[in-house]
Amino acid sequence: MKKVLFLLIVLLAGGFSSAWAETVSVEHFAMSPSVTGTSGFINNPSAYVLKNGMLGLGLHNYLLKINYGLFDVVEIGLKFDLETTSVVLDILKHGSFNCKAAFLDEKYYFVSVAAGVIGVPVNLFEKIPEKSINAYISVSKNIYDMNITAGYVMNKNMPFFVDFSKVINDTVLYVLEYDGNGYNTGFRISLNYNINIEAFVSGLEYMGKIKDFGGFLKERFIFGITYTQ
Repeated sequence: MKKVLFLLIVLLAGGFSSAWAETVSVEHFAMSPSVTGTSGFINNPSAYVLKNGMLGLGLHNYLLKINYGLFDVVEIGLKFDLETTSVVLDILKHGSFNCKAAFLDEKYYFVSVAAGVIGVPVNLFEKIPEKSINAYISVSKNIYDMNITAGYVMNKNMPFFVDFSKVINDTVLYVLEYDGNGYNTGFRISLNYNINIEAFVSGLEYMGKIKDFGGFLKERFIFGITYTQ
């Protein structure tokens, strides 16, 4: 049942997208905020950064992300958890900061390369949770309407991550990834060049242990919307 509903959501959104949206490149898709904050795919960062003056907004299961591009080579951002409290000061205090810098651009070199950090607490005066800060390096390569990204990240069960993504029917990005802790998959669907709706499933290796649809929605399904302008 859960597989059928997930597929139905994707097909309906994909049909709407095909009718109304313009063609979106895989690189533009990969500049949208990821679940973890920085621009990328599901949990993994891409090697692309927002261009100078571009804004990226994302909301995934109550996680709000705000990213901004500087000088075509630097991206800075903030992530806030809106689920734990409705007190604005507490939301701000428990937010985290991310930063990414691009070093190579595949328009001029064979691959794009970027490095950055995710999860730096906004409130540095409080105790920093163990393994909350992840530094990484990411390498991306576009091949027609496909992208392969791989990289190294600190503080994961396995220090390496990899993504395979492909644009389908000009307006839908399919993603399959390993994030260092597990496998994730899903779709990023363009409603127009700036707005995407997103449906992801995390921890594919644990799917067989989920016994009901409510557990699936709570533990493994991620719905999101992103805006890039």
